[in-house]
Amino acid sequence: MNSFWLTKRAIKEALKLSEDLPQTSFVHFHISSEGKDKDEKTVIEIVVRDRKKVVKDNFNKLIRENAKW
Repeated sequence: MNSFWLTKRAIKEALKLSEDLPQTSFVHFHISSEGKDKDEKTVIEIVVRDRKKVVKDNFNKLIRENAKW
């Protein structure tokens, strides 16, 4: 099993997708990136049964924002 960071936004989207399902339901996260340098995006595909959502964020902006803590 791998470990990885998820944004609060991605977690909230996953919870919305699984809202009416039992707590034993699986949530699948497929994480990748696209672009380069300043334009690099983190892409998180969230799948819960037949529902799917893609969340894209600017990687460099996420790094800067989280460095404040």
